[in-house]
Amino acid sequence: MQHGGLVGENHVRFLLPDEKPKVSVATLARLLNSKPVNDRWKGMCGTASVSAKLLALLDLPLPALVDDLDRLSLAEVDGAVNRAHAINPG
Repeated sequence: MQHGGLVGENHVRFLLPDEKPKVSVATLARLLNSKPVNDRWKGMCGTASVSAKLLALLDLPLPALVDDLDRLSLAEVDGAVNRAHAINPG
């Protein structure tokens, strides 16, 4: 961190790696913003609120299956995430 810290409001969740990240921040953003992951999230909680416990339970594809999402067009991301879930259904 450039300034040695960060500040967020009480409703903000920070996703910080506890080890070397398995995917880039851009890939993680594309994955979490994909329709397949959004649909799974809505099925779990039914609200826009994000709890750390539910986020930890969200079944995501293996990192190796989605590590190229940041190189795909936005139109290709949902298909790639669906294929990754089919290979590793969680």
